[in-house]
Formats: sequence, C-alpha cells, structure tokens
Amino acid sequence: MLVWVPELGGKFEARNPSHKMLMSVLGEMSESERQHVQPRVRAAIGAEVINEGRHQ
Repeated sequence: MLVWVPELGGKFEARNPSHKMLMSVLGEMSESERQHVQPRVRAAIGAEVINEGRHQ
C-alpha cells in the first residue's frame, strides 16, 4: 500500500526511522488540534439546542 505524505515529499516508508518519527509528530499534532476544537464544537451544538430548539 502506498501512502503519499506531502510533509515527506513523497511516499511513506515504514522502515525509515525518520518517517516513523515524523508520522508520530503529525499524529500528536492532529490529536492536540482535535482536543482544542472539541469543546468549541460541543458548545456550538449546545447553543443550537438552546437557541434554535434543535435536537442533539
């Protein structure tokens, strides 16, 4: 299976230690962003329920 990773400038090679490290860093950054966005999304959905009578 070929995985193209723009940050690597090409395909991901699982046996390359630097590729593994970069994928770990990118994964952690993604998780951090998800945790940052999640409360805002939940608050917005809650506001829609209160203000617009929508169901969750």
